[in-house]
Amino acid sequence: MYIVGMNFHQVLEFVPKKGVIAELGVKRGANARRMFKTTDAAMMHLVDPWAKDEDVGYASLHSAEERQDFVGYYNEMVSWSESPEAGGRVNVIRDYAADAASSFEDKYFDFVYVDTLDSYDGFYGDLAAYAPKMKDEAILSGDDYYDMQYATHKMRLRDRLPPTQSLCMIHAANDFCEMHGWEILFITDEYLPARRPPRFFAGKVGVFGDAHRLLDQVLRVTPWAVEVANPRDVRQTMVTPLGSTNPEERRFFTKII
Repeated sequence: MYIVGMNFHQVLEFVPKKGVIAELGVKRGANARRMFKTTDAAMMHLVDPWAKDEDVGYASLHSAEERQDFVGYYNEMVSWSESPEAGGRVNVIRDYAADAASSFEDKYFDFVYVDTLDSYDGFYGDLAAYAPKMKDEAILSGDDYYDMQYATHKMRLRDRLPPTQSLCMIHAANDFCEMHGWEILFITDEYLPARRPPRFFAGKVGVFGDAHRLLDQVLRVTPWAVEVANPRDVRQTMVTPLGSTNPEERRFFTKII
């Protein structure tokens, strides 16, 4: 696996065009719109419960007003899917990702991006549900490949979390790959440009397909890359300049333990 000096949207420029793609976990849809435009998708499926059930998962963590916002996001995505910009190539599904998987035939997707609930069971389950739905040469990508004790968007440490919880996203992605015949090829560097955790890109083991060609293209253009022998050795750390009390001066880094 490599750590590369590029962010998710820079990598998207090299994802093959005209594919059948999906985003699992859409929320406001800004990332979905950008993915759709950059990849010029032949078909894009957007899957999110958008507070479908008030007391389940992500929605249960929010107030009634915030859940109503999610309903608004859903309505906006439906409107966009019906717009000339979408051109009949966007399908909006208000459901949980794992439940919606059964509506797709096997070996259907060229590229799937997973940004669902930050829990081991949720993330692993969604990745596993879509593994049979991916073409052998397809690209699978996921968000939040990091130690969750670091709140990168707020430039601070969260209250100390137990390792089983703080590392759940790294463990879920790696366990999925080992159990389902995939491999993480590289992770991005999102800290400085976007204050976001790394995102991973994976391909099927033993298949030289779009995912491995994507890695080859990224390694040709990235300003730097670091090879990591074991993906489970990737962690995060935060550095504060000596004597500084300004959170804006803090910097996050990916480290190898």
